[in-house]
Amino acid sequence: MEFTGCGAATGCGAVAWLLFGVSVVVELVAGADLDDVLWNGTRINAGTRNAFIYRTRRHVGAQVLPVADKDGRYRLGDGATTDWHKFRRALENEHPSDGGSEIDRLSDALDLVRDRPFRGISGAEYAWADYDIQRMTGAIADAAAILARFQRDSGSEREALDTALHGMQVAPYSESLQGMALEAALATGGPEEAVRLRARFSALLGDLDPELAG
Repeated sequence: MEFTGCGAATGCGAVAWLLFGVSVVVELVAGADLDDVLWNGTRINAGTRNAFIYRTRRHVGAQVLPVADKDGRYRLGDGATTDWHKFRRALENEHPSDGGSEIDRLSDALDLVRDRPFRGISGAEYAWADYDIQRMTGAIADAAAILARFQRDSGSEREALDTALHGMQVAPYSESLQGMALEAALATGGPEEAVRLRARFSALLGDLDPELAG
């Protein structure tokens, strides 16, 4: 996870830790508890938690981390956002019928995707993330498949291949993305490139289940 606008002088490690927790609770996970996210379910003294939040607010300002609302919930302020929020906002923009505009909209969303959601977070330690990892992965894979289809329909086979492979960085076992990539590879590089790519996908499936390889 990357944070921008927080330098060494701000004690960025602790600040990023808290903002990660708040962003998860607010932007990503429905019903997650801040203690579960930040302290792996360990219940801490309310005074310790509040002091930590207060110190963080002094570093980043109330525009990033406002005080809790009347129900005691924390939210990110207008001075902060997440790539997931930007991704959803890009997909929720107007849906013009013009194919080029649709391609631009999907491309803007997928440009925000750099790796698998929550990469580096242990599923065994953070069970609250399981559902949201799948939800986010599915949304990214769907967007990549739609964009690749638009690109293929417009004759941009190489771009379609790149889009499908980019989506597979997040969802490597997606059948729709694998199929799209193989079709685009066949169109751009002929049977040999498609065979090489199919062998690569077969190896991926073999890592998941040896019986699926081949």
